Amino acid sequence: MNRRTTQYSILIYLFLLHALMLRPCLSKTKASSNLFPDIKGWEKSKEIQIYTPQNLYEYINGAAELYLSYDFRELATLTYENPKEQSLTIEIYRHSNSTNGFGIYGQERPQSGDFLKIGTQVSTLQAQNEVELTEITPFHYVYMEFKGYSRFEDFNKYLPQLMQEIKNQGLSSSICGNLLAVFFETPFQKSKRDIVWRLGFQISEEVSVKLPLKKGQYNYKKVAKTIHIGTLGTIYNFIVPYIEEKNLEIIGPQLLKIIDKPTQNRPDLLRGIFLVPVRKRNKSS
Repeated sequence: MNRRTTQYSILIYLFLLHALMLRPCLSKTKASSNLFPDIKGWEKSKEIQIYTPQNLYEYINGAAELYLSYDFRELATLTYENPKEQSLTIEIYRHSNSTNGFGIYGQERPQSGDFLKIGTQVSTLQAQNEVELTEITPFHYVYMEFKGYSRFEDFNKYLPQLMQEIKNQGLSSSICGNLLAVFFETPFQKSKRDIVWRLGFQISEEVSVKLPLKKGQYNYKKVAKTIHIGTLGTIYNFIVPYIEEKNLEIIGPQLLKIIDKPTQNRPDLLRGIFLVPVRKRNKSS
């Protein structure tokens, strides 16, 4: 009789508090007891495996760079088996923060399915189109610059060009975080064909780049922030009224952190974190 094995892979993304992220990597003993409990009717068939940024390619060769771009920290995986010769593989990924964790989740999840109403999956849906005033840490980023009205379809068009140049310059391991789009005008300010925008990734200050890549700094702290799903044009319909209501003014380029992968999702389903740098409007203005 042929042995039939049903393989299930469950990807669990742990969104940990900053304090927990500063803890040292888990030992196999701690990971086994804390993350992989005994399950009635199932036996642990293999030893727990731990992967870090240095050896992640051994487990997911060909896709490790994508995970590293979302500041991957650690993967723990273990396989269970039951008497029916079915197997269950648990993969638990740890990233630097909830944004990066949800970013890689957005890359890997199917476009349709029955999603559990727990964690960041549901909180992101609930926060859609809600605007808040918050502070961020300034950062450097590597980019290529383009001109014209930008849509998610444009990201799909230019992303391969950007990624190829990053690879050519040996910067694949230097970039981190979400794909970024930086806009220097809104569609309401000038002709759509003249809008200047950038596509890039966050990078360390000390990293050098060569043309056609350039390096910039997003040197703003106070921003109006919203989570958006869909095409870009509708973002301004609710974030601009918020800025006006709070007596604020825009002082720099808008930034979109793209959670999903443009090449895998329909434009109307893509998620992004939209940031607009602002300051209190002067009474004389």
